[in-house]
Amino acid sequence: MSRKSFNPEKELKKAQKRGMYNSKVRVIAVLSFCLLTVGIVASYALISFTSENVAFDADVNKKVTVSVTINNGTIASPQVETTYNTLTNIAIEPNKGYIYDNLSCSNNQTASYESEKNYLMISPTADTECVVNFKPKGRVLSEVLKQEEVKTDVTQSGMFALADNYGDSYYYKGNVENNYVAFAGHTWRIVRINGDGSIRLVATESIGTATFSKSTWASGVGFTYSNKPICTFEDACDGSTSKGISAMKAFLDEYYNTNLMDFDNQIVQATYCNDTLVTEETEEETTYNASSRFAEKNFMLSCADTQSSYGGVYKLKIGLLSMDEVELAKIYTEEGVLSYLDMSKPWWTMTPSSLKTLYTNDSNNFATMDSELDVYPVINLDRAVITTGGDGTVEN
Repeated sequence: MSRKSFNPEKELKKAQKRGMYNSKVRVIAVLSFCLLTVGIVASYALISFTSENVAFDADVNKKVTVSVTINNGTIASPQVETTYNTLTNIAIEPNKGYIYDNLSCSNNQTASYESEKNYLMISPTADTECVVNFKPKGRVLSEVLKQEEVKTDVTQSGMFALADNYGDSYYYKGNVENNYVAFAGHTWRIVRINGDGSIRLVATESIGTATFSKSTWASGVGFTYSNKPICTFEDACDGSTSKGISAMKAFLDEYYNTNLMDFDNQIVQATYCNDTLVTEETEEETTYNASSRFAEKNFMLSCADTQSSYGGVYKLKIGLLSMDEVELAKIYTEEGVLSYLDMSKPWWTMTPSSLKTLYTNDSNNFATMDSELDVYPVINLDRAVITTGGDGTVEN
């Protein structure tokens, strides 16, 4: 058998051709793999993007609830339903005399407060509870008054301490000049801080004249009479449980409804003492508890329970000073009486002295219950009421 001769040059060319072919195959394979990888990634991204769009569309239509709690303010609706991640303005009104302090929301929600428009602004992405706090923009009146020096020498004018039914009370005595308050369009004098922290005011001017009672019965010395319950400290009356009210109560109630009702949320019910505890009674005479206190100069700010079905202890928005409060406001001197209360004319107190008679501001003069005397109303401000300025003098 014949053998082909080996040609090196020819064999080299064949080998080079085979190498080029294999390189092309490798390049084509790499390119195909890259294209396949890009296709898979693109497909996954498309699938993921489509899924995210579906979730996003679901959130856009989602409803969330914002529950708001206000401290020292008001809101029309404490729960507001809104759309997911949509800016929502919730109107909030701070109480008079208060300004914005801070707010917080649950579920990591972020909110802010627009003070000029009184809006809580939030774009909620989950149900949340927000708390908005307002703080006084002035000073709490009761705290300002308690900074005053408490005196013990009753021959001096100033502030003194004496317990009432609730605790320590701080009252003004003598010719003080820094207990003026402007409130509800009128000028008042601070009588005392009550034991519960509320602040008792008496008007600086009479609101007119009136009889205390038009009743012909001895019970007419009661602020209300023919009471269904006995008006005691533990079960104080508000006048609504009585079959009959005095002419004085009707007169004061009308004044309150006409002149003070717009400020009702700052005026609190407080204790008024119409002391009808009888200490002595005969066919001709009835003597009430206050007469012995006056004789002994042992004046009190606490109120004794009555045993009668008229008068007693009341919880009211408006009333009169007791004889004790009037006397505690006085300093007797050789030259006369020093008091911040008006002593230029007789006016009613709420304290019976004897049969069908009551004390006036002038301790030397009593008045029968059908007399026409001036009326100086008394109210009590909430313990948290805020001052907006001034130093308590009539000028400021």
